[in-house]
Amino acid sequence: GDVTFTTGKKYVLLTCGEGVQLSGTATTFHIVVPATAAAVTDFTVTIKDDKGYTMKKSLSTSSKFTAKVIKNVSSALAVSTSFSRLTGVFSIDASNKIQFSNGNLYAKKVESTWTWGFYADQHQYNSLNTSASRTAAKTDTEIDHFCWGYDESGSVNPIDNTIRSSFTDWGQSISTLPDNSASTKIWKTLSSAEWTYLLNTRSGDKAPEIGTQTDARYAEVKVNGVCGLLIFPDVFTWPDGISTSKPTTFNAKESNWNSVNYTAAEFILLESAGCVFLPAAGDRTRGNVYSVGSYSHYWSATLNGDNEKHAYHLYFYSDNVDPANSLNRTVGCSVRLVCAAQ
Repeated sequence: GDVTFTTGKKYVLLTCGEGVQLSGTATTFHIVVPATAAAVTDFTVTIKDDKGYTMKKSLSTSSKFTAKVIKNVSSALAVSTSFSRLTGVFSIDASNKIQFSNGNLYAKKVESTWTWGFYADQHQYNSLNTSASRTAAKTDTEIDHFCWGYDESGSVNPIDNTIRSSFTDWGQSISTLPDNSASTKIWKTLSSAEWTYLLNTRSGDKAPEIGTQTDARYAEVKVNGVCGLLIFPDVFTWPDGISTSKPTTFNAKESNWNSVNYTAAEFILLESAGCVFLPAAGDRTRGNVYSVGSYSHYWSATLNGDNEKHAYHLYFYSDNVDPANSLNRTVGCSVRLVCAAQ
């Protein structure tokens, strides 16, 4: 929904048309407010359903919801607030289904403290660097590559290259993540077996048919010029309004990223239909980040029992997709968290 505030107005009523429903997991409101700092730091959204139940959320810059300036609109600030669970449902074994967070995990240093979050309201194809390699100093204040596991004490800089004695899941340890209060720990990192099932095993009613391809689980494509892995949910219908061709290769490497590049507007349609996109965000060795836009590593929660210095991860580039690759635990990889499907 869209609401427009005028200067001095305290209350605005948004009336939805008949049949409009709010999703419990991913409803987004775009609210235009006056272009003053005070106007966007503290406001309340009240939603009342047809049974008279009321949900009230006070939103501010410190809220667990995301409030960000996304563009200027007629001398006003457009502020987007959203939950962080995508709508698509994916099977990770014969009986369990998950939903992905709406962006990769990142850490940001505010003064001397590292805080955590997702790339909310920036679309899934964003990472800190999406077009070329770069060299990142250890003093960077915002990162999205992490060595294997989380230091629960919080005393270790997340840019470290530590081999920890055991895996501590980011999703189960970071209380500052959206919907991850002490009483409700919903996020987790997929195991190697779950990544493998998701990308290599799903079939029948757990993977869609796209064109002549049955059991279409993923395709290597570009989104807004960013190379990556487009993963299709269990139930999926190709949305109308996309002029760019469908992929021709599914469930396999594709040396030219299927020669397709979906626009930002087209990806919104794919995302709304349930797709997840993992950008090829490169990796980090100590302070240096390499090959952003060419290949990517996404950690699993599974240690390689044959090599205590290694753990399993999803590895992909244009000539390979391997959901159970092994990598030294000191390498900084991307992390994409999931939660149980609702």
